[in-house]
Amino acid sequence: MDHEGIELKTNIDVEYISINHGVPLGIIFNELITNSIKYGFQDSIENKIIIDVQRKEQVINVSYQDKDIGNADFKSASTKSLGFTLIESLLKQLDATCIYDTDQLFKLEFQFPQ
Repeated sequence: MDHEGIELKTNIDVEYISINHGVPLGIIFNELITNSIKYGFQDSIENKIIIDVQRKEQVINVSYQDKDIGNADFKSASTKSLGFTLIESLLKQLDATCIYDTDQLFKLEFQFPQ
């Protein structure tokens, strides 16, 4: 697969984030983007990653989405993956609540207190 055709769309509206939040967030994004590129765009026409980070009052809302093939058994697959174990651990470190959507795409939305 030729990864030159991946579109990255960002909408980030946060002026400041502490290092205690920024480092885990950066590692989470690194893992998600790496997984999208390695596994998500198999013969896909729309190779797109969308990242949205917004601050609302004292909460940071984050959405990561790629237009990949999805995974109907994501919960089982994620428990066997070191990368998703790392993401889950970092989300706990951020005291984040999260939801996944893996039906014909991959989407992770989470929020954490600033």
